[in-house]
Amino acid sequence: MVGLTDFKFGDIVVFYPPLPGHENERYIKRLIGLPGDTIEIKDGALYRNGQKVDEPYVKEPMNYTYGPVTVPANQYFFLGDNRNESLDSHMWPTPFVDKSKIVGKAMFRYYPFGSIGGLN
Repeated sequence: MVGLTDFKFGDIVVFYPPLPGHENERYIKRLIGLPGDTIEIKDGALYRNGQKVDEPYVKEPMNYTYGPVTVPANQYFFLGDNRNESLDSHMWPTPFVDKSKIVGKAMFRYYPFGSIGGLN
């Protein structure tokens, strides 16, 4: 298992969400916020610590606003790449995933078949 200190922004991570009724399911989302980061979504873009983030992997601009929120110690903030349809941190009653709920980092893509390969 990858150590939590090995995570960086943009990593694709498997975890158990803090979502009532889904606590035993494994989710896979992109790591957006580390402990201490301030996250905000406005004007169709993600801002981390006041800086607009370039996200070429996002399907389309976000059609909602969110935050700002600050990620607590030992917690993480995740969003899906299909932001407008993703059941992720911005929609959960508790938006942060505790480090104890992290399974690990995804390292290889199997599907869709046209995109099989390692993840950067």
